[in-house]
Amino acid sequence: MKKEKIWYFFVVFMIFAIGQTFGVTFAEIKSGVKSIHIPEQKFDSFGFDMKMDLPMPLHIICQVRFVAPGSYTLRVFDASDKAPIMILADQKGIIYDPLSASVTMVEPVGTLFEMLPKGDQFVANFAFTMPNDKDEISNRIDIDLSSLFKKADRNTTASETNGTIFFSGVSEQGSKCKAEFDSKFIDMPRRLEVLTKENPLPVLSFDKFFRNEKIEKKWFVFPSEKLAKCGAKIETLKNGGIINTVMIVQKVMKAVFSRSAIKNVQLREQIEKMFFTKPDWKKIQAEDEKAAKQLKSVFQIW
Repeated sequence: MKKEKIWYFFVVFMIFAIGQTFGVTFAEIKSGVKSIHIPEQKFDSFGFDMKMDLPMPLHIICQVRFVAPGSYTLRVFDASDKAPIMILADQKGIIYDPLSASVTMVEPVGTLFEMLPKGDQFVANFAFTMPNDKDEISNRIDIDLSSLFKKADRNTTASETNGTIFFSGVSEQGSKCKAEFDSKFIDMPRRLEVLTKENPLPVLSFDKFFRNEKIEKKWFVFPSEKLAKCGAKIETLKNGGIINTVMIVQKVMKAVFSRSAIKNVQLREQIEKMFFTKPDWKKIQAEDEKAAKQLKSVFQIW
């Protein structure tokens, strides 16, 4: 068995900064906010919904859920029409490839979600992980909220209403952060938004941050039978082989960027160069509409 392989889609966004506050001090927030490290932290459960809106254009929704001791799910959708792009549950994963209107299914796989600092930036990674040499599946959720807030030092406001702390700050680069905290628990925000100087709308927003709450079992059930009957074209890859790894990396990239190109003509030339292909975009658009409808009958945003 090969060493653990991880493929991921990543996006880099600028970190912002926060300074003195009124009512709640920056020192309290900086010392109070804690990073998320699962499975090291002994949460009964954890989860969030994340939306990403980048000017490529790229619009996705990511849902992550965890229940101790080892149930994970990762769900990525195209925010424009709610079509599933990448789904993982019960150690089974699928990736949709719009250029072939097909679904690649991989098992067994683990879950990885990271948001970690890199210089003045933060990098978000969504990933499938493959078994290691001992056939062990690894799962990990790392969100470095502590570093995010420690880097803050400018132009902030804070207010408290009905037990909720509303917080905002502007970075040296002009990016803006907005966060909401439960006044009883400032170690983790309930909501978090990042806005760039060039865009008045959030490029990244975390919603429904929660822990130690009940999560329905449906989140961790992979609907294999329903998927098989939906009519979508499905290819199954068993783990192993450098070719498989390369194929999955390409499929993840295609899934994210190609659907943007289907809707945005100006991106098509770039996609063609990226994947060394010259597709019939009119045909692909028609096939994508059919495949997306089939997949949406199986996977919905909850």
